[in-house]
Amino acid sequence: MKKTFLKISLVFLSILFCLICMEIGIRVFRRHIWIEEFNGSIAFNKKIKAKIASLVKEGFDKREDYDLGWDITNRIRKDGSVPGLIYHSNAQSIRGTKDYPVTPSPKITRIAAFGDSFIYGQCVSEEDSWASVLEEKYLGQVEVLNFGVNGYGTDQAFLKYKKKGAKFKPDIVIIGLQLENTFRNVNVFRYLYMTHSPPVVTPKPRFVLENGKLRLIKPMPVKNLYDVLSDFDNSEFKKYEYFYIKTFLDYYPFNLSTLGQFISFRYKRWKWGPEYGLSKGAEPFETTLAIVSEFYNDAIKNNAEPFVLIIPISSTFVECSADLQEAFDERGIRYLNAGNGFLKHMDKHKTDWLYYLAPNCKHFTKLGNQILAAEIYDYLNANKNIYFRKTLK
Repeated sequence: MKKTFLKISLVFLSILFCLICMEIGIRVFRRHIWIEEFNGSIAFNKKIKAKIASLVKEGFDKREDYDLGWDITNRIRKDGSVPGLIYHSNAQSIRGTKDYPVTPSPKITRIAAFGDSFIYGQCVSEEDSWASVLEEKYLGQVEVLNFGVNGYGTDQAFLKYKKKGAKFKPDIVIIGLQLENTFRNVNVFRYLYMTHSPPVVTPKPRFVLENGKLRLIKPMPVKNLYDVLSDFDNSEFKKYEYFYIKTFLDYYPFNLSTLGQFISFRYKRWKWGPEYGLSKGAEPFETTLAIVSEFYNDAIKNNAEPFVLIIPISSTFVECSADLQEAFDERGIRYLNAGNGFLKHMDKHKTDWLYYLAPNCKHFTKLGNQILAAEIYDYLNANKNIYFRKTLK
């Protein structure tokens, strides 16, 4: 009996010792490991507090793009991950310094593209972005207006089209769908979804699907943001935040353990994997499908020919996009899965996805943008009878 007790005690102490070592290790390297910190509701670090205070001070709630969450109107900014790279956007919220007439020339086919940073062309100069490369391929017969914005979900891209893009009367509308966007479309506060990224605390709009119809939830005023997030359990926005999930590890006394927080985070990331978000019936899938459908139909009503540009950023997303493509086929939504072009290039040159992503910012390199432009070019030329009604008959 005594020997059994000693064995059990030894096993218990060994496990305890391992847990303590893991706790110490994660605390030491926590700067390199993202951990979501909960304290009753949410614990804010100094950067988050300072960012909210700055937005309130600059009067963010009164900005004309507040209802989109954020935009790139009249901006010049440096890219901290790519030395020497400077991004420009004009007063029309389009990437670049060129201004465009509202009515396009009858001799030019106008393409307008909407989406996130992969549409925008993050990590490369304007001339190396897919939009500029595509323009060059058509030798002045096509112009591409790049309305992409870093961090956007498909919901924000749709709202930007309605507010700022439709008036430019594009002949072709590209609905950019980087597949991780399915999760952004069920997110209100980016801080709850991507805390490991630079602090994006600006609230965003989102659509909720009710009885088969979309209802818009507008962003809450930034001036109320700190109070709402400090007591999010009692906030009306809690029911709209898909990523606000708590496990027993998020409550006292387990939340005192950094190891417990890390385990809780990994569980949530597993639950939010692309296999779930891109499956029929899942909220991210169904919401995204409804947004894309309405976006697509709006473009047609405005006499444009739209198509969805599916942009996968890993082989996993390529494999998980089958349900979404099937749903597009059922609804008669035209789409181009650019992932197929990357897979062909990988097979030919024996590379992997990381080869096409800039190491410091995880977006397409110059080569990646060239492949994307080539895929779009081939797709449009294969469907000339649909997309080129003016210049390329």
